Amino acid sequence: MNVLYLIGNGFDLRLGLPTRYADFLEYYKGQTPQLGSGRSQQEEAIQKYKERFFAEMAEREGRGEEQWKDLEIALGEFTTAFGDDADGFCDFYEDMNRSLEAYLAQCNSFEPTPEEVEKFREDLTYPYRYFKLREEKELRALTIAQAWYIDVISFNYTSSFECLCQDALLVGEYTYAEGHEGHPVIYQGVKHVHGLLGEGGILLGVDHGEQIVCDQCRQCDDVMDLLLKPQANEGRGTLVDEECLSLIAGADVICLFGLSLGPTDQMWWTAIKKRFLDNSEVILLYFHYDPSTDSTLKFDRRKERRARQHLIDALGLEGNQKEYDDRIFVAINSDMFPKR
Repeated sequence: MNVLYLIGNGFDLRLGLPTRYADFLEYYKGQTPQLGSGRSQQEEAIQKYKERFFAEMAEREGRGEEQWKDLEIALGEFTTAFGDDADGFCDFYEDMNRSLEAYLAQCNSFEPTPEEVEKFREDLTYPYRYFKLREEKELRALTIAQAWYIDVISFNYTSSFECLCQDALLVGEYTYAEGHEGHPVIYQGVKHVHGLLGEGGILLGVDHGEQIVCDQCRQCDDVMDLLLKPQANEGRGTLVDEECLSLIAGADVICLFGLSLGPTDQMWWTAIKKRFLDNSEVILLYFHYDPSTDSTLKFDRRKERRARQHLIDALGLEGNQKEYDDRIFVAINSDMFPKR
């Protein structure tokens, strides 16, 4: 059985890392553009665009608009400030990308305790234990009567996931975990679909051309190479995007944790939808965080229904969510993975 985890920024936030876009932007606001010697003219232009970016962001926040809280959406819309100045956008993007990597490098020193490592190992091999007993029983019956091959797709730039693996989960090693009826669990590693810190730039951008508002930028290959994430992955040439799509296409159980399921990663939600519809035995486990106060009534399922509908809408599934109750399992504010 192929068990695939998709891990988003909620994982790092749960570990106490300040990796929200808002955290970075507060840092970026105080940084001076530094592109290197001989590029002072570009640096001056970047500073002007940067000031305009933050001014427009403040104006939108003042009007109560929420969409620019997602930096990738903001970048796609801010292209209107550049018009036909493609080089100006590319310089601005390079400066922001460098600054984001420098900021996250400061956050990338996570050192787990032995207790956190053990909890992480158990959670990765027993994800069903965070669902209601009835659902847990059903999931166990469906999944544990065979070997588990665990793969991970991370949408994060940090290596916090690898830090938690340590010696508890070695790539390719067979582990015989209690509760798996003698069948092995084989961890096969993590792939960072948006890049990893220190590997020549990280992907920051949108999913498709319609999310780039400026016509001139949308028609410019130089801009699209940077801002369009599928095209940027192609330019990196690592094949990680193809490998991740292949993992989704072969998954039997897909676990989603810490993901906003936003439109700037739509290609991945579309790939999950295709796998889900192509194989009626594929199961989705959705670990959803809701910051509002939990109901005191254990049988109040409103949050669960809202979360399931959010996933259904993000994937683009049609029909009533009741049609998917036996294949989409939702855990709200679970204790999945270590927390600081």
